[in-house]
Amino acid sequence: MKVRGDFAANQRLILIAAISVFIGAICAFVAVLLLAMIRFFTNLVYFHQLSFLPRSPSGSPLVVCPIFCTSSIVSVAHHLGWL
Repeated sequence: MKVRGDFAANQRLILIAAISVFIGAICAFVAVLLLAMIRFFTNLVYFHQLSFLPRSPSGSPLVVCPIFCTSSIVSVAHHLGWL
C-alpha cells in the first residue's frame, strides 16, 4: 500500500478546478456586461444618446448638479448646527 502525503491530488481536485475555471469565466463575462451597461446608461442619462462607446461625463452640463446639491446639503447642515 502506497502512503499518500498531505498534498495528494485525485480526480475530485481536477473536477473542482474545472468548476472554478467555469465560474471564473462566467464572472468575467458578467463583469464585461456590467461595464457595457454602465457605459450605455452613462451615455443615455448624461448625453441622451443610445451608444455603448466610452465617454466621460465631464462634458455634460449635469456635472454641476452634484456640486450644487452637496453645497446645499452642507449649508443646511451648517444652519441646523450639525456641522
